[in-house]
Amino acid sequence: AYSGLDVNGDKIPNDLQFGIRNGERQTPNKVLDLRIVRAFRIAKHFEIEGSIDVFNVFNWAQQDVVGSNNADKKATNSDGITPNPSFRQIQGKDFNTREVQFGIRLRF
Repeated sequence: AYSGLDVNGDKIPNDLQFGIRNGERQTPNKVLDLRIVRAFRIAKHFEIEGSIDVFNVFNWAQQDVVGSNNADKKATNSDGITPNPSFRQIQGKDFNTREVQFGIRLRF
């Protein structure tokens, strides 16, 4: 939460309140990328190298909940009693699916 005060003296009054550390965290993100490379010598001065890159190997979805602030990510509204209808609602489709890339390099 922002204090509305210029705590550090930089003439910008939007510093974080004291005691709130990591209050603006993003949602967790899981990604595992893999690269496999193999080189083959085809002549005395020539080498060919093949590679396979796999991005997001396990195809984990990277979806976020509705809203751009922490208020929309809480189970209840600001009164602490009324349920938040947008709690844990998916914002949109995840287009960060698994990708595979092949490459060939010739060294001489």
